[in-house]
Amino acid sequence: MGSYNSDGQLAATATFVLEFFVNLLELEAKLIRLQVRAATFVEISAVLKRIALVLSNGKNMRFMFVRKDQIDAAIHAFLQTILERKLRDEAQGNDNDDEVNTLEAIAHTLRRHENVFVHETPLWAVTLAITSRSKQRHRKCLDVLEQVLANDLAPVLVVVPMVPLLLEGCRQLVLEQDKISIRSPLVQQVPATPGQTAGYGISLNTEVNVSDRPVTQQGMMGMRVGSAGPGRQVQDASFFKGKLHSKTAEITSEIEKLQREIEQDAKDKAQYAQLERKYETLAIEVRDLEGQLADYNLAMDKMRSATDPAEIRQVQEQLHQRNAREAEDVDRVFILRQEQEKNVRRMEDEMTEIHGKHQDKINQLAPQKLKRYQELLEEHHQTEVEIEARSQELELVMHAIHQKEAELSSDRYRDEYEALERQVRRLQKERDAAAEDAKTAQMDPAEARAVLLAKVKDDKSKMEALEGVLQEAAAEKQELNKALADLQSDLDERASGSDPAHKYEALFAKDKEMTEFLELFPAKKEAEVQSQRAAQGVIIQLLEHISAGMAKEDKLPGTNAANLEEMRKDLTFKERQLESSVTTKQRLTMELQKRQAELDKVNTLDAKIALELSSLLQKVDTMTADMTEFGKLDSLQEVHAQTKQHLLRLKKQYIGRRDAMRQQVTALSSQLENLVQATASQETAKNLDALEQKLRHHEQNIFHLKEYIDSKSREVDYEHLRQDCFRTLQDLNGLHVAQQQRQQQLNLGLVGGL
Repeated sequence: MGSYNSDGQLAATATFVLEFFVNLLELEAKLIRLQVRAATFVEISAVLKRIALVLSNGKNMRFMFVRKDQIDAAIHAFLQTILERKLRDEAQGNDNDDEVNTLEAIAHTLRRHENVFVHETPLWAVTLAITSRSKQRHRKCLDVLEQVLANDLAPVLVVVPMVPLLLEGCRQLVLEQDKISIRSPLVQQVPATPGQTAGYGISLNTEVNVSDRPVTQQGMMGMRVGSAGPGRQVQDASFFKGKLHSKTAEITSEIEKLQREIEQDAKDKAQYAQLERKYETLAIEVRDLEGQLADYNLAMDKMRSATDPAEIRQVQEQLHQRNAREAEDVDRVFILRQEQEKNVRRMEDEMTEIHGKHQDKINQLAPQKLKRYQELLEEHHQTEVEIEARSQELELVMHAIHQKEAELSSDRYRDEYEALERQVRRLQKERDAAAEDAKTAQMDPAEARAVLLAKVKDDKSKMEALEGVLQEAAAEKQELNKALADLQSDLDERASGSDPAHKYEALFAKDKEMTEFLELFPAKKEAEVQSQRAAQGVIIQLLEHISAGMAKEDKLPGTNAANLEEMRKDLTFKERQLESSVTTKQRLTMELQKRQAELDKVNTLDAKIALELSSLLQKVDTMTADMTEFGKLDSLQEVHAQTKQHLLRLKKQYIGRRDAMRQQVTALSSQLENLVQATASQETAKNLDALEQKLRHHEQNIFHLKEYIDSKSREVDYEHLRQDCFRTLQDLNGLHVAQQQRQQQLNLGLVGGL
């Protein structure tokens, strides 16, 4: 069977063999029961002897006690089947000498089985009960069975732990419900040593974790042997040394892995640099090849289109001249730039010289003045620093102010406040008006009348001013409406220019409308004038009535307040009537102006109608001449026949030309195919194809490399940082230049003062 690494592997193999033999016994029992075949006691005896051999090994029993139900059921069923079949054979007169060997093997197997598993009813007693029915006939077999069972065949049991191969549920069922006990008379105590307590075998107390059934679960499968047993029970120095060695090996492997990654990264960087250089080289080569290909394509296009070489030379000359002009422009710009840089350097030198002269003058000053100058200069620097700080504070404050203004502009409470403020102003005006009315009511009639008259005059002046403004706005609106109407009429005329009849109908409708308006205008005008006069009379009467009422107010004691309230209501009503009358007047004025504009248009219709009539008369003359020509049918038919004959001749001629062209095209196509085949077979064409393939390959590589470079470029993009640095540098340069200018001005001022 080969070597085994542990007792667990040996026991697992024994369990597998035992399971196979039990399954074989079950199969034999089924075949015998179904009378498919007769019992071959020689083979059965061999199987039972192998089962006894497996059971006799005490190392296997610790791992097979969970199978006792299956073993018991298989052996009982097989024995019952065999004995029943033997009874039938005996009744039929059949006899077999192998019975003794078979029963001996059965008894030996049962004895081995009985030594391990303790049952309430011994298994061999069940066998005797089964065979008691044939005791008279099988005296010889029973004697052998009793002799074997009477012998004390104690097995040597040395139980060791192994990898559990059965389900945890079977283990729990066996350990908790069946309460199987295992007898092992040969298990000994480990003698104690100094510093240690006596040890016992741990196999009987070891938890068995059933996780796999390699045969009965899902068929044949591999068994997990890496996690066999409960693990190490005593963790001494060697255990921790082993752990330390394993962890050290893991750390070493991880360090090697990281080192390999670092080396690979360095190789990738070097490869990236090489690829980038290769990309630049290939890009230059591709540009050259693209230029050559463009030249070839241009030459082919010119050759296909039969372009004159003189034209190509002319284009080349034009391009050469343009390039020369651009080169001159570039040179001129370069020279101008150099001159500007030279001027800038000269100005800087002059500024440095002037600054040096000023510094020399300052150094030649008296000690008191020099000290005063230094104090002023220090004060100036401090002032600049303070100004800069105050400017920053001012910017912060302005920023905060703008932020608060933005918050206020988006604050709904501010809108509510403004609405409430407008409401308060309106209520204040009403309150002032009510207070003024109350004050007027408490005055004498003469004073009240004077106040009311002054108020009426004031309101009248305001109304006149508003009327003037309204009239100006109305006049402007009228002019705009007139211009808009003119434009609209022009657009309508242009849109309807394709239909003269519709245009004439529209003109006649407008003419009719204008005529009716002009006929009815005097009556409408008279009615409006009468209504205005009536309104004016009503206003005068109301004013007289108000004056009379105010004059009589003092003659009605006790009723002044009531009469005054009634007069106020009457005045309010009359004011509303006056406003409606003014509105009516304005509306009628606008209507009058509109009708006047329409009348002006009607007056201009005469010239337009005359022009249209003249054009229509010309068209009538033309159509009359055409009708005269159309009346000559004979001449028209003759012209038609001539035209038809001419067109038929042209058609025949063109058909002949088409056939000739087809023949020429066929011949030229065959020549072209021959040329294409000849060109394809030439070395130059093959080279061109190879170059095109290479170019496409290079383009693809360039595309991939470009994408890779773009991705890396985006990762290391510093453009925004550069722009920020340049912007900051420009700001600093500006501040420095301004500071230098202020310093120079201050120096000049101090020198001039000295």
